[in-house]
Amino acid sequence: MVGHPLAFRALASGDKAALQERLRKNATMIFGIGIPASIGFLMVSGEMADVFLGEDFRAAAKALMPWVVLSAFISGVRAHYFDRAFHMAGRNSFLLWTLVPTLILNVALNYLLVPRYGVIAAAWSACLSYGFSLIGSLFLTRRIFPMPIPWEDLWKTTTASLLMAGWIGLAAMAPLAEAWQMLLLKLVAGGLSFALCCYVFNIAGLGDAVQQRLRARR
Repeated sequence: MVGHPLAFRALASGDKAALQERLRKNATMIFGIGIPASIGFLMVSGEMADVFLGEDFRAAAKALMPWVVLSAFISGVRAHYFDRAFHMAGRNSFLLWTLVPTLILNVALNYLLVPRYGVIAAAWSACLSYGFSLIGSLFLTRRIFPMPIPWEDLWKTTTASLLMAGWIGLAAMAPLAEAWQMLLLKLVAGGLSFALCCYVFNIAGLGDAVQQRLRARR
């Protein structure tokens, strides 16, 4: 992400206020992409399986996708935001305190659960392991290099994503026969509704930026 070099530059300058502001913007970008992308993917996962996978694989894929998406989101937030604290503090070795226990937990859960529940248990194990690693990262970074959380933008993004999911749900009621048609309709409905919410809620200053651009053209 382009925001990470900017954060390290702010750190090197010694300007704590600029660093905190840059980190908040980075977090807003990560959550602003990760939350709607994850929710949107979940809302269209059925159609994606129908369009891109063979009939023999669709049922399994539909069962796995929610856990895979949640695992990817948790892992992405940890790796691309909170774990950056270790680099900024010059304590890279502390990554081992989150990654090694996570690996051990993942292997143990797979060993215990996969023989009994099958492939879905591997997705459960990954999700639980990544959640454990995120908690560990939060615990350590608060003591080494606290990373700010933009609660206001996080709340706005979550609300916008849920509203987007509602519009996608309404789009799903359309009487379309083909899965690709429904997939396209959901993507359009989700993209437009989330963009509108970003403007209305002024997420990451998007509403202000659009208004300034419009005023500049007048």
